[in-house]
Amino acid sequence: MDCDERIRNTLSHEMCHLATWVIDDKINEHHGKFFKTWASRVMKIHPDIDVSIKHNYEISYPFEWECQLCSKVYGRFSKSIRPDECFCGACKTGVLIPLFPTKQSAHAVQNSSEPKDKISSSESDSDLEDVAVKFLTKALTSTSIVD
Repeated sequence: MDCDERIRNTLSHEMCHLATWVIDDKINEHHGKFFKTWASRVMKIHPDIDVSIKHNYEISYPFEWECQLCSKVYGRFSKSIRPDECFCGACKTGVLIPLFPTKQSAHAVQNSSEPKDKISSSESDSDLEDVAVKFLTKALTSTSIVD
């Protein structure tokens, strides 16, 4: 999530689930009558919040893989796709190529004739975790989110 509006909408959506499960005691309901009642109440009180069951924005994934045959792109929030263990789900035969720096690509760059300062541009997992923690801390303490 990369903006206040999406965070507000998503948190409101999740709070409607929580109200359905805790207040209404409907633990097995997902997007049914009770959820929709809570969503309506939230949107009536806060017209700037949109509680929906489908998002209407493109998700920005930090990790993407592209099929070498059909060019389908798969996005994830973690490095959960193992190209050495799977093929493209669309064409069933294509190999998935990471579109982000990997240990193999970093090793290839280190062994090339490129200057060393260009190699340091790839981020490690711990760097990404630091960025995520800083973002969440800022987002959760920002007054613009709590309005």
